[in-house]
Amino acid sequence: MTSSDTTTLPRQSPTGRHGTATAVEDLRSRVQALVPSITGMSVTVVDGGSPFTAAASDPRTAALDAVQYVEGGPAVTSTVERRDVEVTDTLDDDAVSEWGVFTAAATARDIRSTFSVTAPATEGTSVTVTFLATEPHAFAAVQRDVRDLVDRLPAATFTGGAPIPPTALGASARDLDLVEQAVGVVAAAAGVSLGEAQQLLPDAAARAQVDVAAAARAVLGED
Repeated sequence: MTSSDTTTLPRQSPTGRHGTATAVEDLRSRVQALVPSITGMSVTVVDGGSPFTAAASDPRTAALDAVQYVEGGPAVTSTVERRDVEVTDTLDDDAVSEWGVFTAAATARDIRSTFSVTAPATEGTSVTVTFLATEPHAFAAVQRDVRDLVDRLPAATFTGGAPIPPTALGASARDLDLVEQAVGVVAAAAGVSLGEAQQLLPDAAARAQVDVAAAARAVLGED
């Protein structure tokens, strides 16, 4: 990841888009100095509603957030329960059992470990920063150092925001086929009907701020 890769998504904090992007990039650079195998990071926020992605290093990472908004995942658990969550290996049986769709999607994108760290937040808001790495157990020796870096973020860095409508689905036959397949996976993973899954997938994509086809590709383990 280079500094130009960092993507600040449209939901604005009081610091503004530029200030948020600067904070994200600075944090990414500092943590990557500790964990060179980091390839992505995202910021998940709960502000009186469902979790959403406030910032992400790149669209592929944001799409993995969408997968979590469908079935669950470490970033969602960390944000909702306000505790740090580490996936030491995405191939670990416990992780696969708990978050099968996410771990499969992450592994397909060469992610082998993740670390979700609760960040300072204003009252009534919960914020988690999640780091993705290509090596298993990448964060084992540096958890405290990473937490210390996240704790330095100003509490108002990622606050505010409102729901946005689902992104329109591209009309290509390939997109439609991918979405149809992903809806089936979502229905099975979430234990819901196909009709409910058809609503879950666009909602998850909207909260991650990616298009529905990108979310579908992530669910199916495609790039």
